[in-house]
Amino acid sequence: MADEKSSDHPSKQKELNPYQNKTIEELEVEMDRAREKIDRNTIIIAKLYKDTLRSKKAIQKEVQPLREEIKELTNLVKMLDKLIDDKTPFWEKLPKESIFYKHFMSNMYTTKIDTTTRETAYVDKSKLREASEEVHRVSRSDIRTPFKREPSRQEREASRSLL
Repeated sequence: MADEKSSDHPSKQKELNPYQNKTIEELEVEMDRAREKIDRNTIIIAKLYKDTLRSKKAIQKEVQPLREEIKELTNLVKMLDKLIDDKTPFWEKLPKESIFYKHFMSNMYTTKIDTTTRETAYVDKSKLREASEEVHRVSRSDIRTPFKREPSRQEREASRSLL
């Protein structure tokens, strides 16, 4: 029974965070939407408080769900901001003028150039090896089968006598 509860738990976590697999741009769009809703609700709350014809209790009843939604949206914005921060590579967070950033980016570019060069050399080397093997295969087959010549009269007679 304990195993069933533990097996249900990871699936609930996946359902709770549908934003985990989204890109940074998609998360930023979601965060902007949540902030717009917060702004709209804040404006509605301000308008309700300006209404002098209603009692404070009536206003509080209408404001309460809006405040709860604002709290939920604020928590969502915080979670999305943390996800964006987690998905952003650390070097993009560094100040562009820092020496460490310049050094790191220089090393990263050098490493990319080095790996690309090695991959290209490996591919070229394998293509060259294949071409060399093909040349050797073709040249060996030519050596084994010399040009066909016409059989001499004696060879023709010998082959007829065998039949």
